[in-house]
Amino acid sequence: MKKKILIINEFYPPNTKGGAEISTKVLAESLNEEVHILTPNYSVYKNTVSKEGSVIVHRFKSPRYFLFKNKNNNSSQNISNWKLNLYMFFSAYELKKKIKKRPYLLLLNL
Repeated sequence: MKKKILIINEFYPPNTKGGAEISTKVLAESLNEEVHILTPNYSVYKNTVSKEGSVIVHRFKSPRYFLFKNKNNNSSQNISNWKLNLYMFFSAYELKKKIKKRPYLLLLNL
């Protein structure tokens, strides 16, 4: 029986800002376990679940969508601290709702 692994990352391809997202994707695809990715949805303001290769990607609605929807490269430049703090609070709330069962392993990259 495969073990359930949950990886939480602020970005996940196709939304990339640096190398962490790419290495997270490589790690997730290389594990021979049931891997779930939990990340904000920057494409639309709603929750979605999709299977991307062998990985199940859960994208949750995030107010950060509104900060990035008019940006071409998902750059977070010129975003005030209060907006980022609001994002972190909202993300923690969404994460708590999503994680109902304890995974075997939880990896965070925020």
